[in-house]
Amino acid sequence: MEHSKTLHRKTTKNAKAFTLVELLVVIAIIGILIALLLPAVQAAREAARRMQCSNLMKQMALALHNYVDSNKESLPAGCSQLPGYTREFANVSVALMLLPYMEGTSRYDAICDALLNTGMNNIYNSGMEEILTPVGTLLCPSDTNRKQPRVSSLCVSWGDWVDNFTFDGSAWVTLDDSRYQGWLVNNRGAFTCGLKWTTLGGIVDGTSNTAAISERAISNDTNNILSSFARDPAIVNTNAASNSVSTPPALCLTVKNPDNPSEVKPGIALANDWSGRQWADGRVHFSGFNTILQPNSPSCAQDRDIERALVSASSYHTGGVNVARYDGSVSFISNTIDCSTWSGGNNGLDQLPVRSGPSPYGVWGALGSINGNESKNF
Repeated sequence: MEHSKTLHRKTTKNAKAFTLVELLVVIAIIGILIALLLPAVQAAREAARRMQCSNLMKQMALALHNYVDSNKESLPAGCSQLPGYTREFANVSVALMLLPYMEGTSRYDAICDALLNTGMNNIYNSGMEEILTPVGTLLCPSDTNRKQPRVSSLCVSWGDWVDNFTFDGSAWVTLDDSRYQGWLVNNRGAFTCGLKWTTLGGIVDGTSNTAAISERAISNDTNNILSSFARDPAIVNTNAASNSVSTPPALCLTVKNPDNPSEVKPGIALANDWSGRQWADGRVHFSGFNTILQPNSPSCAQDRDIERALVSASSYHTGGVNVARYDGSVSFISNTIDCSTWSGGNNGLDQLPVRSGPSPYGVWGALGSINGNESKNF
């Protein structure tokens, strides 16, 4: 028994404990490992969010094909009137037209019933739940502003097209408006605004070569390049000789802050209640984009009563945006995609709307046009 007690005392005496220095070293090593691991975890989470966003876009593209099958091959117009709707112009978005094909028939019916007596602007101010509640299919999980009311992360292509106006003595009107019955439309994007419908067969460049859907970062009331609209006389080009006005790409790029390229530079007027803020409104500054400036470039609009905008696709993904083509495929388009140099005199400031022929905006522009015959670019 005495021998056992002696052995226990010796064992206890020889036992070692962590010193303070050793403990601090272990904590430091753990901290370094966490610091190394955290970016990898964040990158993996963003990759998963980007994939989820891509899947949502594919669902919208599938709904588009189901719509086409049910409507004699016609695509929904970009800001159209509703079928059977008595008012001439309702600003209805493609997303709203696709609701019945995204398990939203009852919601679609409720909104259509409300539109029989009022316009789109009034319905947004009515507090109608069907309008205020975002559509889950339209919300990219990478967009931190997706929990706001009536928002959308997805938008549709209006092609490689810059708006241009001329003054008729009383108002600014679109060039060649008689050709399009006075409605703002163009023949370069399948989704347009007004009484003009395109079929899949009308996409002569091919459905696999033409962008249909992309992303637009939801506005968060800041001067963030991704979600802001610059509205300032400095970015509007007025040609006194031809009484025309436009928002040229060259001027739109000048709004970027040289000291912080992720922001619009100070002093530029902004419209922060546009980008992705009204999912059912089909006007381009709410739910469209142009394939003119590279993804995640600035977006600009004329500072006039009739809003016309040059809208860049944008997202909170690193390095680019997801794009769905008319064949239903989805790919990731880099911020560095070629958009070449725009045609037109005065360093592009006199650029007219693109009506026909190859796109002047490189591969990105070619991806937006439906009839540019630029398949060699892909």
